[in-house]
Amino acid sequence: MPIEVRSALSPLATPLAVSNGGTGAGTAATARSNLGLRPAALAEASPLQCGRLTLLGGTPITTADLTAQSTVYFTPWRGNVVSLYDGADYQPYSFSELNVALTGLTSGKNYDVFAYRTSSTPPNAFRSFDRASSLSGTTITVNRPAGVVSGDLILIFVKTANGPTGSATSGFTKVDGPAVTFSTWTSRHYCYWKRAGSSEPGTYTLNVGTGEKIAVAVAWKGASSTVDPVFGSASGRTCPSVTAPEANTKLLLCCMAHDVIGTPPSGTTSLFAGSYEEGSQSANYFFKFDTINGPSSATSTGTNAYASGGGNWPAAWTVSIPTEPPGADVTRIDLAPAWTNDTTRSAAVGLLAGQWVNGAPLTTVINGDTVAASRGLLLGTIRATGTATTEDSYVRRFCANLLHPVAKLLYRTDSTIHTYSSTTVRGWNGGNHTVEWVSPVPLYSTILQLNGAFSPTGAGTQGARISLGGSTTTQFVAIDFGLANPIGMGTALPTDPSNGYRVVYVTESATGSGNTTFFTFTVHAQVWV
Repeated sequence: MPIEVRSALSPLATPLAVSNGGTGAGTAATARSNLGLRPAALAEASPLQCGRLTLLGGTPITTADLTAQSTVYFTPWRGNVVSLYDGADYQPYSFSELNVALTGLTSGKNYDVFAYRTSSTPPNAFRSFDRASSLSGTTITVNRPAGVVSGDLILIFVKTANGPTGSATSGFTKVDGPAVTFSTWTSRHYCYWKRAGSSEPGTYTLNVGTGEKIAVAVAWKGASSTVDPVFGSASGRTCPSVTAPEANTKLLLCCMAHDVIGTPPSGTTSLFAGSYEEGSQSANYFFKFDTINGPSSATSTGTNAYASGGGNWPAAWTVSIPTEPPGADVTRIDLAPAWTNDTTRSAAVGLLAGQWVNGAPLTTVINGDTVAASRGLLLGTIRATGTATTEDSYVRRFCANLLHPVAKLLYRTDSTIHTYSSTTVRGWNGGNHTVEWVSPVPLYSTILQLNGAFSPTGAGTQGARISLGGSTTTQFVAIDFGLANPIGMGTALPTDPSNGYRVVYVTESATGSGNTTFFTFTVHAQVWV
């Protein structure tokens, strides 16, 4: 085929960059214009989506059981580009492995995982907390709060009962609070704080003196890396006024008392509350933590009062936390709010140019980022097995990919020999033997295969059954046999493509006359996740 070269064509003065970004004449928009394409043609023709969600870093397709996993990874797979909508076009961004540490989840809930662009600086906000108590010794040890990353503030509030003055602890700055006396007891208060480094220990041990004591550790994200927080404390339930170090700080408010603490100050957002009962005096230590926006200039924050709760040794803190300036935009992954139920999202999704995106603005669960409508790309769905864990195993496929699903094995077997006589349907051997999986949208049907062996009595009102059901009392399909002979049989349960969480139970019932002996079952399927 001849190629025509026209002399009227001349090379560009500078190389033509057809990638996201660039400057001057090399921008993507100029490139599209020079090529004679409409503005969205290159970006929207076929957004390039690479990568897979996984629970093991650097491993896009895992084969071993992964239980109680606390981090979700988005790792390159068939490329390292993800295309995200910017309000006009899909823009491609290269990425190395991304991850999000799980915390603050509700066990047994589904969570969508989105990729989106945001400032590299997280919002100035509470991240997580942990707490501890001790009756003896001169130190107290508290766990590092979940999800801490380099640059976070770590603030540990301590309350002691009738103990001596605490001392400095390596790596922390100690801020003295009030000593509050009631009767013959004196309760002392301190706050130890630091900025987290790149590698934080799993626990912190503080020198706080003898006596009963509690410690509450708070992790705070998005705080300034150069301007220190300002602390104020006082006896009673009124958080004192401090002078904010700059405009628009966040105020962390705390009240600790030897009894119930009343309603938080007006206009605040409650972060968490708790109590401990310790010691020979059965001392009930209560604490509440709340937050509110600081003043719009570097002025007095004003006081904030907790309602009286009738207890003793109360003390209150105000911490004015300055904000880290916004950093360059980065690609991040995070979770949308938990689904309303097993099959219904709380945060709607929809198709935009063939890609699943968030249908409305959402606030992410871990980092608290605001993602505008359509700016988050749905990568998949996980299901929480604890407050900070999920799973990808033979019995629970709880990390499901939307972009590049692969077939994985669901498999469960049990060979506990047992007997049963009733026609009432129950779980295998009276327990819960399930296979479970989750799907971000209805994509593929799953066919479960059941094999089992049992020996009926040959009498009664029905055959004995090993079955699959939606609960421990249901039977969708069954291996049914009524003769007095050992039998090994199989059956299948096809399922429609599902949205969200699915669970299938292995159940059994007997003839109603004499004991049926149940020997074994195996259930297996391929599920796309």
